[in-house]
Amino acid sequence: MMRYLNISQLACDLTFAWFLVSWLITRHVLFLFAIVSTYTDCPRLIPFEWTPERGRYLSKVAWIVFCTLLSALQVVLNLDHSMIMLIMLIVGVAGDLVLDDLSGGVAGRHNRQGCFGRSQRR
Repeated sequence: MMRYLNISQLACDLTFAWFLVSWLITRHVLFLFAIVSTYTDCPRLIPFEWTPERGRYLSKVAWIVFCTLLSALQVVLNLDHSMIMLIMLIVGVAGDLVLDDLSGGVAGRHNRQGCFGRSQRR
């Protein structure tokens, strides 16, 4: 988005680098600590009992499902991270023209193909 606002390329690159670093720290380091803590500390700190009158709603099945869903979310985050790294590799090796060409936005050329290569009529 910054690129289309005519902000310098250095600012765009620095913003993307900040995004990569923050993504790596929050999604792959801190979130992994949360998963491990949920798996190891939860049984030690919270009793497994389902007593709504006392405000306790944790059963062993609920804990297992919660840990499984957190782990599945980590898998999805790893897929997102691999896509981000692929974009970084493409831009780093071939430059911005490859991404513009893939999106059909090369300056001076209008691509009339829509989704899945079908031509669009105006």
